[in-house]
Amino acid sequence: MWVAPWTIKLAAGVCKTKANKLEIEVTNIWANRLIGDEQEPADIEWVLGPLGLGAHYLKEFPDWFLNKQPRPSKGRFCFTTWNYFDKNSPLILSGLLRPVKLERE
Repeated sequence: MWVAPWTIKLAAGVCKTKANKLEIEVTNIWANRLIGDEQEPADIEWVLGPLGLGAHYLKEFPDWFLNKQPRPSKGRFCFTTWNYFDKNSPLILSGLLRPVKLERE
């Protein structure tokens, strides 16, 4: 069940008596990726959103995007038409926040 305390049941016979290997892949949340991108040079022009909430929207699609060219800012991974973050936005807790434990029931 994927709710606190996030557990999963393994079917009988899945584990060996020795040399088991547990791999856990952790994914960050979208907001943190966007904040990470903001550490890189800008390659999009933004306009302040109409509600004054600090959000910005894309002024126009950049030429590199329209012409299917590589992105000028090589360290950026995401493309969005609205931006709620800047390089000083606090990161949101994400991923494994506590140690992983293997328990036997």
